[in-house]
Amino acid sequence: MPRPYVRNIVCIVAAFSLGCLFQLYLFSAGAQPAQIAGSDNHAWSLGCVDETPGSSNQRAAPSGVGAPRMEEISKDFVDCSIAQGSLLRVAPTQSLNLSRLHTGSSFSGVLLRPLYGQDREAVPVGSRIQLVVEKVEREKRTENAARKVLSRLWNPLSTKPAAYSVVFRSAVLVLPDERTLPASVSFGRMFNSSQARARSKPASSASESSGEQLQNGTKGTQTLAESPSTKGKAAGNHRQILILKLENPIDLRLPREVMPPATDKQGTVAGNFRARVSLLTQLSASLSREGDWFRARLVEPLQIDGTLVPEGSLFEGRVNRRTPPRRLRRPGTLFVNFERIVPPTGLPIVISSSIVSVETDRRARPKLDSEGMLRGRAPGVAAFAVDVGVSYLSGKLVDDLLEEGIKAAAAGISTESAASIGRYFGVATGLCLFLVRRGNDVSLEQYSEFEVSFKPQAQPLTR
Repeated sequence: MPRPYVRNIVCIVAAFSLGCLFQLYLFSAGAQPAQIAGSDNHAWSLGCVDETPGSSNQRAAPSGVGAPRMEEISKDFVDCSIAQGSLLRVAPTQSLNLSRLHTGSSFSGVLLRPLYGQDREAVPVGSRIQLVVEKVEREKRTENAARKVLSRLWNPLSTKPAAYSVVFRSAVLVLPDERTLPASVSFGRMFNSSQARARSKPASSASESSGEQLQNGTKGTQTLAESPSTKGKAAGNHRQILILKLENPIDLRLPREVMPPATDKQGTVAGNFRARVSLLTQLSASLSREGDWFRARLVEPLQIDGTLVPEGSLFEGRVNRRTPPRRLRRPGTLFVNFERIVPPTGLPIVISSSIVSVETDRRARPKLDSEGMLRGRAPGVAAFAVDVGVSYLSGKLVDDLLEEGIKAAAAGISTESAASIGRYFGVATGLCLFLVRRGNDVSLEQYSEFEVSFKPQAQPLTR
């Protein structure tokens, strides 16, 4: 092929290629998203964009009239984190039977108490939680079978339900505005709640204490947040409660609220403060010993004279006095006292406390007097009737067996004498069985709740 033709073909191909490249450049430049100035939906702020002022990924706001600035938007929100280990107090929307749950079962519940991030209410009361079950296991007990049967015959009314452990496949928190937050939770406990409040003091002592508070110019109770769940506790007796524990923290953004600042100042006041705590250590009048330490977790943040005590702080106390259940149906007693608050940061706070109320399983139902002493509940008419019946049947059985044994062993003894001897032994046996019956124990399972009235001391505790 002659050289002029080759040169022309090369020029044509080069010109065509340059034209295609120019068209491609124009098309890519025209495909950029147009920013609508003054638009009501603010298209410039959509998408996963870092809205922190000064960020390299921050988009420029439109210059139209009334358009919000990125600095103003970022100031309206604050990052919040719900700490790991937070307790979720849930009321199931339907009655639950753990033995009937299986893999894939799902149910929902309503939060009875908010979830907090430091001093802020992150998830409000009334939020829903949706749970999917992975597996259900029945906890094994090491109790001997023969001993279990004898214990059942000895006390027919005492029922100890089977304990179950539930593993959840997934959990989702649904906020009132329909936002969803995935969560990782573990099963804590499920029970029918019952509350016992301290008996009121005489009118004279109550008026004196109120007069002292008025003279000191202090309030009896100061809490940072009072949820509706703490206001209507009396109406919540005998309801089914599910306790869940948060295994991983939850990060979210919340509208900025005006909250009192948290300071490092160690504050003391003349009046008493109140706190609601969840028991982490099992207590009982029969197994606990005097001087034993126990712990509880603060479930609602407090503000003590300018000092923030966040949710999750530990209340540590000791068993001061205890009396195990005794014969003649005398119940056990238990007196505990919280002595210090251990916040996540900073020095512990020494306190002097008393228990105002306790919420635990309905089967326990301890009584609480004005001094904060917990007592086992009275046996009741049904238990008394059962005791009398068991004692009578035991005495009658001993009477008949002994009478027949005497007749067989001693041929010369009369029937009346054998019957009298058997009757005396039968009555003595029944009476002894009735008298040796012990009273009810004071048993506080894990996640039982206390309402504590306390007064900070002048000096913080040093470690």
